[in-house]
Amino acid sequence: MSRPTTAINRFFANANIGRLKARLVEQICQGTGGPCTYRGGDMRSVHAGMGIQSKHFNALVEDLGKSLNKFKVPAREQRELVAILGPMKKDIVTR
Repeated sequence: MSRPTTAINRFFANANIGRLKARLVEQICQGTGGPCTYRGGDMRSVHAGMGIQSKHFNALVEDLGKSLNKFKVPAREQRELVAILGPMKKDIVTR
């Protein structure tokens, strides 16, 4: 296993990245009104015991923003995505 390079890499070190990406796409697609159905667990259960702090959640949102900028997603859609993710913070951040 390689050494983490960002504030959040350690949370994904043992994750099934393909499955994680698929669930994230489903979640965003469903949250934006698309035809997808999110098949993952609820955020509180999935993140229980991980010790995620606000700084980690914020780092993920920042990384997502960088990706959206890279692919030239318009600011309006980026704000919509943050509006979808923001309410999840209370169920993900435990410390």
